[in-house]
Amino acid sequence: MKALFILLLFFSQAVNAQKNKKKINDIPEPPRVKENIIAPEELWNSSLQGSKWYFDITNFNKDYLILNKDIYKTNILTFIDDERFQLRINSKDCKTVIKGSYKIFKEENIFGTYSFDIISPYQNCTKEIRNLLSNIVQVIYDAQRKIIEIRRGEHPPTLPGH
Repeated sequence: MKALFILLLFFSQAVNAQKNKKKINDIPEPPRVKENIIAPEELWNSSLQGSKWYFDITNFNKDYLILNKDIYKTNILTFIDDERFQLRINSKDCKTVIKGSYKIFKEENIFGTYSFDIISPYQNCTKEIRNLLSNIVQVIYDAQRKIIEIRRGEHPPTLPGH
């Protein structure tokens, strides 16, 4: 009987302590740095969305990648919407998908300049193409030949308002 009384006493004390527990106020989050908001008319993204571009990974050079509309090539770069892309590599040695986001700025004599942000996990067989796309690139569109050339850029893009 004493043991039951002591057990009930401990239990009531624990319940009472939980009710009277002081609430710790959350630390307010510091103000975030505002990202540069880029107007859609300053990007080529909307004109690229939904398009598929094919390339040959065996002819890939670490400084440039040439994309065209030849559906017989098994590697595909798809601009899913105006923010996301998907790169499907389907070669004998490497079968993988690289996903991420992109922004291609409008410029005068080239299609745009920027890098692709890759969110897919790293794979050794995609090292070279990831290195190209993760750096600053120049995207050149030749409407007559219907090709897109992605070249390693020399300078970072100039953000609007800077």
